[in-house]
Amino acid sequence: MRRQDLEKFYRIPPAGQPRPREGMLLLAEPFMRDFVFRHSVVLIVSVSEKDVLGIRLDLPPLAEQSLSHIIPEFKNVLDFDIGNGGPVGRDTLFFLHTYADVKNSSPVLPGLWVNGDFEQMKQIVLQDPEREKHIRFFLGYAGWTPRQLQDEIERGQSWILGAANAERDVFAKEKNMWASVMAQMGRKYEVCSRFPTIPIMN
Repeated sequence: MRRQDLEKFYRIPPAGQPRPREGMLLLAEPFMRDFVFRHSVVLIVSVSEKDVLGIRLDLPPLAEQSLSHIIPEFKNVLDFDIGNGGPVGRDTLFFLHTYADVKNSSPVLPGLWVNGDFEQMKQIVLQDPEREKHIRFFLGYAGWTPRQLQDEIERGQSWILGAANAERDVFAKEKNMWASVMAQMGRKYEVCSRFPTIPIMN
């Protein structure tokens, strides 16, 4: 089958897509031409009139960054990976967590929040022996204006919107998250999940 035929068959009809909102996943379509986001999985954490912010979940940790340099209280106590949250704002720290008591945190999914009172978060994390199951740190994010993202979705060959699961998508740290999430969305998507990052290599 020709590449053009595959693209036509696997393109998701824009009319079937919901509008982006907090707690949804943006999954790169199999034939996305943007090499920055190809085979990416982005969790939308904020939607406003001005912007849509998401955190990439599929990238390996940032090897050149140490959490203890950002949070000195964690030095010699915690050895957390810092996730690569996206291409924008690499000097901005985000934390996704399940701590309902952290003040000023914003809900993303039932039982999952983003950010909040930084000092309170540090104390809770230091006292929690199972903290790695409840919090992840990221530097950077992915961002769009609402119209920009909607245009990308409606043009096709960009994003598939799906439901997120905190345990599977945020804390499981799948090696190939894009393929894993796609495979759980139904037969058509399961076939897509086998496509290589560079389709010509298949």
